[in-house]
Amino acid sequence: MEIHNIRVDTDEVNRKGSRLWLKMNDDSKATFMRQQFVNAHGGSFYREGRNWKWRSPATEKNGY
Repeated sequence: MEIHNIRVDTDEVNRKGSRLWLKMNDDSKATFMRQQFVNAHGGSFYREGRNWKWRSPATEKNGY
């Protein structure tokens, strides 16, 4: 029996090169997609160099 690790959107959003990362950074509708992701999952996006990274709500509240 094989065990498959299911990747959820919150894991994939910061993994460079993933489908979701491309939508948040290199898409013509990236601003809209980031806003939709924040509405669904909370947290916020911050700029790190040329790319956007998502910060989870738990990280935001703890200040790390």
